[in-house]
Amino acid sequence: CGDNDTFPLWYNQEVEGERTDVRVCNLSYLSADWYIDQMRSPAYESPSLPISWERGDYIGNTNGIIYILPKEAEEYINAYLKANPEKAELIGDIHDVRNVSKVWIQEANDKNPSANRKAVQEILGMLQEIYGKDSGIGKNSAIIPSHELRIPVDYAAVGRSGMKVPESVEHGTQSAEYMVLDLSKRSALRRHEFLMLEMIANANWERPLYIATTVGEDNYLSELKPFLVLEGLAYRITPFDWSKYGRYGFNYSGRDFGQIAMMCLEEKEGGTFGLSKEKIKDLDHIYFPAYAYLMCGKLCEIDCQIGRLHQSFCNY
Repeated sequence: CGDNDTFPLWYNQEVEGERTDVRVCNLSYLSADWYIDQMRSPAYESPSLPISWERGDYIGNTNGIIYILPKEAEEYINAYLKANPEKAELIGDIHDVRNVSKVWIQEANDKNPSANRKAVQEILGMLQEIYGKDSGIGKNSAIIPSHELRIPVDYAAVGRSGMKVPESVEHGTQSAEYMVLDLSKRSALRRHEFLMLEMIANANWERPLYIATTVGEDNYLSELKPFLVLEGLAYRITPFDWSKYGRYGFNYSGRDFGQIAMMCLEEKEGGTFGLSKEKIKDLDHIYFPAYAYLMCGKLCEIDCQIGRLHQSFCNY
């Protein structure tokens, strides 16, 4: 969320006492150590956010930027593990978010490294020799070892959560063992971006996580976009890549929300609000009505997708 989203929510909680069991998290602040401190502590009826990092893992500039190893580095890692199978169990799954967080990032700050971290240090030392000291790769580097990260899908937890599930999954004809995130277009993740993955992985689909519809892709991990489903005026994070399943996902339709909103508002089109063009133009100068104007288009889009709107309303 940004300020315009979070401050009204904070008011509702702090002053009106509404839904104090919900934790509001401003992603713009989540890069700051003091704010992570707050998110790791309970507030009112809300438990702390599921962040496993200790303060030393994020204080100051620590892990502000976490670099991702070059794509071909994974081939070197796999070759190393094939030649040294006893190290594979120590290193664990280089794609698993929780394992990457613990062994490749958090333990990089430990003065007395575990056997797991020592195995990682051996690999990082090997890669430093290959790529050179100027590569930024070193034995004590906190680094993401793969461009493909995975979060296991607990279908029992998903079923209890009440989230929308693809029909093929619901009927047992199709399923995915992992939520798979492709980071191939990135060379690094910012602190708050990785912490979002941490929270998703540690919540294990038991605790619902949402992103406000007004949050721009530059403020959250955009690779999550195919996994988002609109619930009300917020996007729920699910383990399903909806681009592979069909109609309810974030990316289902290429319709122009602004154009749909105009049809909602204009009286000559029989729109829901019956406003004149002059009145609609005035909305551009007022933030909250303009926001409502955008949301109108958003809701109409969903209605169009599931076929609840009059045929003429969708023919534009």
